[in-house]
Amino acid sequence: MAGRDVTAAVSALPATSFDGSVWRAHRARYSAADASGSVLVSGRYNRGTDRFAREQSWPALYCGLTRNACLGEIVRHVDADILPLLNEYLLSELHVELTAVLDCRNSQQVGIERAQLLHDYNLDASQSLAEAARNRPAEGILVPSATLLGDVLVILPDRLLEGSAIEVVNSHPMRLYVDRQ
Repeated sequence: MAGRDVTAAVSALPATSFDGSVWRAHRARYSAADASGSVLVSGRYNRGTDRFAREQSWPALYCGLTRNACLGEIVRHVDADILPLLNEYLLSELHVELTAVLDCRNSQQVGIERAQLLHDYNLDASQSLAEAARNRPAEGILVPSATLLGDVLVILPDRLLEGSAIEVVNSHPMRLYVDRQ
Protein backbone atom coordinates (compact mmCIF):
# COMPACT_ATOMS: atom_id res chain seq x y z
CA MET A 1 0.00 0.00 0.00
CA ALA A 2 1.05 3.56 -0.55
CA GLY A 3 2.21 5.82 2.29
CA ARG A 4 -1.14 7.62 2.45
CA ASP A 5 -2.96 4.30 2.96
CA VAL A 6 -0.53 3.29 5.73
CA THR A 7 -1.07 6.66 7.41
CA ALA A 8 -4.85 6.19 7.27
CA ALA A 9 -4.61 2.62 8.61
CA VAL A 10 -2.29 3.66 11.46
CA SER A 11 -4.56 6.62 12.27
CA ALA A 12 -7.43 4.18 12.78
CA LEU A 13 -5.56 2.00 15.29
CA PRO A 14 -6.47 2.44 18.94
CA ALA A 15 -3.64 3.57 21.19
CA THR A 16 -3.21 1.45 24.31
CA SER A 17 -0.94 1.55 27.31
CA PHE A 18 2.02 -0.77 27.82
CA ASP A 19 3.33 -1.59 31.28
CA GLY A 20 5.85 -4.38 31.58
CA SER A 21 9.32 -5.76 31.06
CA VAL A 22 11.16 -5.77 27.75
CA TRP A 23 14.72 -6.76 26.85
CA ARG A 24 17.38 -4.94 24.93
CA ALA A 25 20.82 -6.07 23.74
CA HIS A 26 23.17 -3.13 23.33
CA ARG A 27 26.81 -2.17 23.28
CA ALA A 28 28.10 -1.49 26.79
CA ARG A 29 29.14 2.05 25.83
CA TYR A 30 25.42 2.94 25.64
CA SER A 31 23.02 2.96 28.54
CA ALA A 32 20.19 0.47 28.05
CA ALA A 33 17.72 3.34 27.65
CA ASP A 34 19.92 5.39 25.30
CA ALA A 35 18.68 5.48 21.70
CA SER A 36 21.30 7.95 20.45
CA GLY A 37 23.10 5.30 18.38
CA SER A 38 19.95 4.71 16.35
CA VAL A 39 20.08 8.26 15.00
CA LEU A 40 23.39 7.41 13.35
CA VAL A 41 22.24 4.30 11.47
CA SER A 42 18.89 3.64 9.82
CA GLY A 43 16.95 0.60 11.00
CA ARG A 44 13.70 -1.12 10.29
CA TYR A 45 11.67 1.47 12.23
CA ASN A 46 13.98 4.47 12.39
CA ARG A 47 15.76 6.74 9.98
CA GLY A 48 19.36 7.61 10.71
CA THR A 49 21.71 10.25 9.41
CA ASP A 50 23.56 7.60 7.36
CA ARG A 51 20.77 7.81 4.76
CA PHE A 52 18.63 10.79 5.71
CA ALA A 53 19.11 14.43 6.60
CA ARG A 54 19.08 15.14 10.35
CA GLU A 55 15.58 16.69 10.17
CA GLN A 56 14.28 13.47 8.52
CA SER A 57 15.89 11.20 11.11
CA TRP A 58 14.52 9.94 14.40
CA PRO A 59 15.63 7.66 17.23
CA ALA A 60 14.15 4.31 18.16
CA LEU A 61 14.77 1.98 21.07
CA TYR A 62 14.32 -1.62 19.90
CA CYS A 63 13.19 -3.97 22.68
CA GLY A 64 12.19 -7.62 22.51
CA LEU A 65 9.09 -8.69 24.39
CA THR A 66 11.07 -11.84 25.18
CA ARG A 67 14.77 -12.51 25.62
CA ASN A 68 14.62 -14.81 22.57
CA ALA A 69 13.31 -12.06 20.31
CA CYS A 70 15.94 -9.67 21.67
CA LEU A 71 18.89 -12.03 21.19
CA GLY A 72 17.57 -13.17 17.81
CA GLU A 73 17.68 -9.59 16.57
CA ILE A 74 21.39 -9.35 17.52
CA VAL A 75 22.31 -12.70 15.95
CA ARG A 76 20.44 -11.78 12.78
CA HIS A 77 22.74 -8.82 12.15
CA VAL A 78 26.07 -10.49 12.90
CA ASP A 79 28.76 -10.40 10.25
CA ALA A 80 32.49 -11.07 10.42
CA ASP A 81 33.27 -7.49 11.48
CA ILE A 82 30.79 -7.58 14.36
CA LEU A 83 31.68 -11.03 15.76
CA PRO A 84 34.54 -9.83 18.01
CA LEU A 85 32.35 -6.97 19.30
CA LEU A 86 29.63 -9.32 20.57
CA ASN A 87 31.37 -9.64 23.93
CA GLU A 88 30.93 -5.88 24.40
CA TYR A 89 27.14 -6.30 24.47
CA LEU A 90 24.92 -6.26 27.51
CA LEU A 91 21.50 -7.83 27.87
CA SER A 92 19.29 -5.41 29.77
CA GLU A 93 15.84 -5.72 31.23
CA LEU A 94 13.81 -2.53 31.09
CA HIS A 95 10.55 -1.76 32.83
CA VAL A 96 8.48 0.36 30.46
CA GLU A 97 5.35 2.37 31.19
CA LEU A 98 3.92 3.97 28.06
CA THR A 99 0.48 5.48 27.57
CA ALA A 100 0.20 5.53 23.75
CA VAL A 101 1.36 2.35 21.99
CA LEU A 102 0.04 1.12 18.67
CA ASP A 103 -0.27 -2.61 18.08
CA CYS A 104 0.97 -3.07 14.51
CA ARG A 105 1.59 -6.81 14.65
CA ASN A 106 -1.28 -7.53 12.24
CA SER A 107 0.23 -6.35 8.97
CA GLN A 108 -3.12 -6.37 7.16
CA GLN A 109 -4.52 -3.98 9.76
CA VAL A 110 -1.75 -1.45 9.04
CA GLY A 111 -1.99 -1.80 5.28
CA ILE A 112 1.36 -3.47 4.65
CA GLU A 113 1.99 -7.02 3.50
CA ARG A 114 3.90 -9.03 6.12
CA ALA A 115 6.68 -9.79 3.62
CA GLN A 116 7.19 -6.05 3.08
CA LEU A 117 7.17 -5.35 6.80
CA LEU A 118 9.82 -8.01 7.43
CA HIS A 119 11.87 -7.51 4.26
CA ASP A 120 15.59 -7.89 4.92
CA TYR A 121 16.82 -4.92 2.92
CA ASN A 122 13.95 -2.72 1.73
CA LEU A 123 12.94 -0.80 4.86
CA ASP A 124 10.63 1.69 3.13
CA ALA A 125 7.39 0.06 4.33
CA SER A 126 8.47 -0.37 7.95
CA GLN A 127 9.91 3.14 8.11
CA SER A 128 6.66 4.51 6.65
CA LEU A 129 4.77 2.69 9.39
CA ALA A 130 7.00 4.22 12.07
CA GLU A 131 6.65 7.65 10.52
CA ALA A 132 2.85 7.32 10.54
CA ALA A 133 2.98 6.29 14.22
CA ARG A 134 5.20 9.27 15.04
CA ASN A 135 2.69 11.57 13.35
CA ARG A 136 -0.19 10.18 15.46
CA PRO A 137 1.68 10.76 17.90
CA ALA A 138 2.53 7.42 19.50
CA GLU A 139 5.27 6.59 21.98
CA GLY A 140 5.87 3.15 20.57
CA ILE A 141 4.74 0.42 18.23
CA LEU A 142 4.40 -3.32 18.74
CA VAL A 143 5.65 -5.16 15.66
CA PRO A 144 6.66 -8.71 14.73
CA SER A 145 10.34 -9.49 15.00
CA ALA A 146 11.97 -10.18 11.65
CA THR A 147 13.54 -13.22 13.36
CA LEU A 148 10.10 -14.82 13.71
CA LEU A 149 11.03 -15.46 17.37
CA GLY A 150 8.43 -13.16 18.87
CA ASP A 151 7.54 -9.51 18.91
CA VAL A 152 9.33 -6.22 19.41
CA LEU A 153 8.35 -2.99 21.12
CA VAL A 154 9.90 -0.10 19.24
CA ILE A 155 9.96 2.87 21.60
CA LEU A 156 10.03 6.34 20.06
CA PRO A 157 11.88 8.09 22.90
CA ASP A 158 11.52 11.59 21.51
CA ARG A 159 7.74 11.11 21.60
CA LEU A 160 7.36 10.09 25.27
CA LEU A 161 4.35 11.66 26.96
CA GLU A 162 4.22 13.03 30.48
CA GLY A 163 3.92 10.18 32.96
CA SER A 164 5.64 7.63 30.73
CA ALA A 165 8.85 6.02 31.91
CA ILE A 166 11.68 3.73 30.87
CA GLU A 167 13.60 2.25 33.80
CA VAL A 168 16.65 0.00 33.57
CA VAL A 169 15.99 -2.96 35.88
CA ASN A 170 19.30 -4.75 35.32
CA SER A 171 22.05 -5.30 32.77
CA HIS A 172 24.21 -8.37 32.31
CA PRO A 173 27.33 -8.85 30.20
CA MET A 174 27.13 -11.52 27.52
CA ARG A 175 29.86 -13.76 26.17
CA LEU A 176 28.63 -14.57 22.69
CA TYR A 177 31.92 -14.95 20.85
CA VAL A 178 35.01 -17.11 21.29
CA ASP A 179 38.08 -15.98 19.34
CA ARG A 180 39.72 -19.19 18.13
CA GLN A 181 43.01 -17.54 17.22
